[in-house]
Amino acid sequence: MEKNITLQKVYDKVSRIEERLARLEKKVVPEIRLGNREAKELERIRQEIRGGNTISEKELFSILSQ
Repeated sequence: MEKNITLQKVYDKVSRIEERLARLEKKVVPEIRLGNREAKELERIRQEIRGGNTISEKELFSILSQ
């Protein structure tokens, strides 16, 4: 059975999943204050992930170890 799925439906579903994940993360991980540098780096990583890009394991570990 073939369903007609538009990109908008997929985008909406992914957005809802991201919002739900963000709410769950706030429940599980205590909120911490980020400096401007850390906030910019985190946003850059989020944009790369949303864009389909990946970061290297080395880069990930260096970020996590800070």
